[in-house]
Amino acid sequence: MIKQYVRFLALVFLLMILGCKKDTTEVSVYFQLVYDGEPMIMQQEYLYPGGKTFIATKVSMYLSDLSIASNNESVVIDDVRFVNLTESHRTAKLAAQGLLLYQEDLEMDGVKNLRFNIGLTEEQNKTVPADYPSGHPLAMPGEYWLAWDSYIFFKIEGKIDLDEDGIAEAGVALHLGSDQVMRSFDLINLSGGNHLTVEIDVTKIFGTDKVYDITENPQIHSLSQMPALLELSNNLTTAVSLKSQS
Repeated sequence: MIKQYVRFLALVFLLMILGCKKDTTEVSVYFQLVYDGEPMIMQQEYLYPGGKTFIATKVSMYLSDLSIASNNESVVIDDVRFVNLTESHRTAKLAAQGLLLYQEDLEMDGVKNLRFNIGLTEEQNKTVPADYPSGHPLAMPGEYWLAWDSYIFFKIEGKIDLDEDGIAEAGVALHLGSDQVMRSFDLINLSGGNHLTVEIDVTKIFGTDKVYDITENPQIHSLSQMPALLELSNNLTTAVSLKSQS
């Protein structure tokens, strides 16, 4: 009789646990580059605003304070993440999907907001690669400017036809860094789906109403080019949008 009673209590306890468990939702986050509204492909020729031929060979960035929020709760994805979109945009097939940044079953009632910085917080940017163990996102010397005391927050590298002879031969290295150029994003999930794509329109980074003067500053490697850094980082705030599907 006692054994039966113990079994009964165990069953009730198990049912209570199962009954209290929240439903899970599969959430995925992709990052995708587009150019003129179409998925952007590395090594493919595009028209820079104004008509010059442009070829992208690398796009990368640091993200910080990346989180997903529902109505009543927030889930931290990562405090810092290095995202290289180069290999994920090598072909049309890959570019159409973008880079899968995050996928998890979460106990929440749906995604309302996706929040992150492009760039590092001031606290993170005060550190140097030597402060971190091998494999950490901030341990890469190639992503740090020693002369600027700053990590490189965002990179667009490639080639452009500055002399308009039909060959894109001039090097492009638009490297954004320093605390002033970090930009924060709080993207509202208007469509209500849980499979999210952060779309970065490179055309808009170069500018629409006012086109970035790439002839004057095709490469950014000096603090004296801060106006160019701020122009591109301000353009970045209009170039990022969120799409979702169920």
